[in-house]
Amino acid sequence: TPTAGLCATTQTMSITITLNTSPLFTQVGPYCSGSTIPSLLSTSINGITGTWSPALSNTASTTYTFSPTLVAGQCNSTQTMNITITPNITPLFTQVGPYCSGATIPPLPTNSINGITGTWSPVINNTSTTTYTFTPTAGQCGTTQIMSITITPNITPLFTQVGPYCSGATIPPLATNSTNSITGTWSPAINNTSSTTYTFTPTAGQCATTQTMSITITPNITPLFTQVGPYCSGATIPPLATNSTNSITGTWSPAINNTSSTTYTFTPTASQCATTQTMSITITPNITPLFTQVSPYCIGATISSLPTSSINGISGTWSPAINNTATTTYTFTPTAGQCATITTLSITVTPNVTPIFSAVAAICSGATAPVLPTSSTNTPAITGTWSPAVSNTATTTYTFTPTAGQCATTQTMNIVISQNTTPTFSQVGPFCSEASISPLPTSSTNGISGTWVPAINNTATTTYTFTPTAGLCATTQTMSITITPNASPLFTQVGPFCSGGTISPLPTSSTNGISGIWSPAINNAATTTYTFSPTLITGECASTQTMSIIISPIITSTWSEVVCVSELPFLWNGISYNGAGIYSYYTETAGGCDSTAILNLSISPTPLTSFIPSISLFTESPQLVAFTNTTVGASSYSWDFGDGSYSTDDNPEHVFAENTNGQTITLFAESSEGCIGTYQVSIEFDEGLVYYIPNTFTPDHDEYNQTFRPIFTSGFDPYNYEMLIFNRWGEIIFETHDVTYGWDGTYSFTNSICQDGVYSYKIAFKNPILDERKVVCGSVNLLK
Repeated sequence: TPTAGLCATTQTMSITITLNTSPLFTQVGPYCSGSTIPSLLSTSINGITGTWSPALSNTASTTYTFSPTLVAGQCNSTQTMNITITPNITPLFTQVGPYCSGATIPPLPTNSINGITGTWSPVINNTSTTTYTFTPTAGQCGTTQIMSITITPNITPLFTQVGPYCSGATIPPLATNSTNSITGTWSPAINNTSSTTYTFTPTAGQCATTQTMSITITPNITPLFTQVGPYCSGATIPPLATNSTNSITGTWSPAINNTSSTTYTFTPTASQCATTQTMSITITPNITPLFTQVSPYCIGATISSLPTSSINGISGTWSPAINNTATTTYTFTPTAGQCATITTLSITVTPNVTPIFSAVAAICSGATAPVLPTSSTNTPAITGTWSPAVSNTATTTYTFTPTAGQCATTQTMNIVISQNTTPTFSQVGPFCSEASISPLPTSSTNGISGTWVPAINNTATTTYTFTPTAGLCATTQTMSITITPNASPLFTQVGPFCSGGTISPLPTSSTNGISGIWSPAINNAATTTYTFSPTLITGECASTQTMSIIISPIITSTWSEVVCVSELPFLWNGISYNGAGIYSYYTETAGGCDSTAILNLSISPTPLTSFIPSISLFTESPQLVAFTNTTVGASSYSWDFGDGSYSTDDNPEHVFAENTNGQTITLFAESSEGCIGTYQVSIEFDEGLVYYIPNTFTPDHDEYNQTFRPIFTSGFDPYNYEMLIFNRWGEIIFETHDVTYGWDGTYSFTNSICQDGVYSYKIAFKNPILDERKVVCGSVNLLK
């Protein structure tokens, strides 16, 4: 704003503040403590280079700062990223066992108390003490863990409860020898500030489980109980004490289970300063005594005494006394003190049985002698042997003797032998090949029934065998039927013909002298296969014959083509076409039949492609530009932004990162017929109008500040420039159109020297890129 009293207008100046660009990165991590962390990227997703600090740490969560590299013309801010380092967790599990050798051990939990999932190895072993290793599932920050499962005869170390103690009190070392003489060590180290459960680990080589002891630091008390059990499965277990040996009252859960080993939890009654306690009651499964089954005996046989110790080592007694006259079930009662069930054993006493056999029908002399069954039809069957050997020539009586060890008597059987008859038949044939033959008779002229083999064959001479019906005393018989081969009629091939042409009748006599007729009737419209059937003449054997007569169709094919204007001329069948229309092309098919191809050619226009950017000049880097698509006749678009980026949006937006050299944007527009039009727009970079106009000059003939003129560095057209100087009355005293020629403080029209004072100016010039004219008015002080 000019000082009051000066003939001058106000002036404005715009100062551009470029917003800082924030570098963008993909979040890294989290990682487990000690993991290898790859180096952070030195270039952001949006192309900003720089460095990270501090150095990477794989032991603690850290916030890292990215400092962009200083590049002229770029305004970038710092960026931070926090990489989380997760501490490794030791999986925690409730101790399993102990178990007796051979007991069923449930699968170990695959999820720790503190939420770590994984797998155990090796496979559960219920015959010896085994240490199992828990390996966390990949992707979790967890260490491995071990658990030892002890198998009988393990002993649980027993200790006198220690404490409670006051917080900070001196706690003597825990005994390294249990009251039942198990030596070992305790862990962790004694803690006199909070209640802690210590684990006693027996010295290697002892059959003993680990033991725990809770030392209470005031005000907490650990309830103590006398160990209960073990018990046999199904035994009566008295209720657990609801008052601990150190006077803590409470309740146990779950309910008592007398069928499987269970860990019970004691929960103190509310308002008592006491911790929970657990007790594992071992339930030994009952064993079923096993005995070898005693074989059955015949009535009156001597039966040995039953064993008083089972195969699996259970001792006991049997009842009732042994009975060799009837089948009896005996009961074994285990001796008291063993975990075992009562079992039974049945001894079968079998009465003597007479073997029963189906009678064997009479057989023909010389027929295959029947094989007599070695097992009777009784239930159960009686096995044995027959004597003498079976004969197929004379009627014989045979004796069956049961195999030793069976309760059975001997048996006899009589087999009758009959004489054979020869069947007689009348001769059949001869026949022509493939003729119909009547079936051969199934009964001979002398009354023998039966069947013929093989099946009737009407293509070759064959000998057939007659086999009498089973049970008839008759021999087999044969008959040969002669088959005369058929002659094949020969003809000269007819055709091909064009559809609708005249076809002469086919010959009724073959070239090798066989007469006959053709079917179906001649068809001159489609390819047809005709069959020649020979005339039946006594003594002649001939086969049918076929002939296909090809009818070539007269074809007219029509199809349409849509061609882009840019693809003309269109080449079809060797001919170029430059316009839309219907075109015909004639060819000759096999057999001399004409065909016609018709082309319906359509010309598709190229889309009228154009767009308007939201700016005409770049004024900063980076800069967002929106594009308005004004294309007509297109269905899809492809944009090339000139900086290696692309888009298929209809009206895209794009951030141009580096614009100082300008950009050329190309739009490819494609019609639904596949015709492509292109349109380009180049956007230059406007550095902006930069100039300086002094407010004072001193034309006193020394070497400094002798003329007044504006100083331009960019953004103006030197060939479209004007400067006017006015005195206080508005009179023009100086004029120039040369930006390098300034006012020297004289009146141009009289060449006289102007007085000191304030003079007004008007400077007009043109922006060569925006094609706009700018006028600047102001005042200058002339001093000598």
